[in-house]
Amino acid sequence: MASKKIKRPHMARCLLLAEGSFPAAHILYRLMVWPPKVEHNGRKWIAKSYEELQWETGLSKKQVRTGIAAPIKLGFVDTERHMFAGRNVNHFLLTPKFWKAFEDAAVGDQEGTFEDAPEGTFGDAQEGT
Repeated sequence: MASKKIKRPHMARCLLLAEGSFPAAHILYRLMVWPPKVEHNGRKWIAKSYEELQWETGLSKKQVRTGIAAPIKLGFVDTERHMFAGRNVNHFLLTPKFWKAFEDAAVGDQEGTFEDAPEGTFGDAQEGT
């Protein structure tokens, strides 16, 4: 039976790309799961105010501001401001640079297979429950 490479979970990859910053990783992860719906200049964006990011992530105002600044500086997130629902709102977009780094972080320098992975705390849980 061929063994499969272990892939890091999505949040772990975001944490790696955010250089250990949990707020930055949490925001990157959330941007991954929110579907971009608003189109401007031929690109689809995610419209979110800082207040919405605070409410949806549970992060403080300062954590949101510093958490989004790092991925922008790294070139992982593009931002623009556009009107949305009658307000001038931040629009975010994960860049191709982010998606490449995200895929590259899937395995990284880890070696191993699923057979080598630790069982974890739920190893004795019944399947399907």
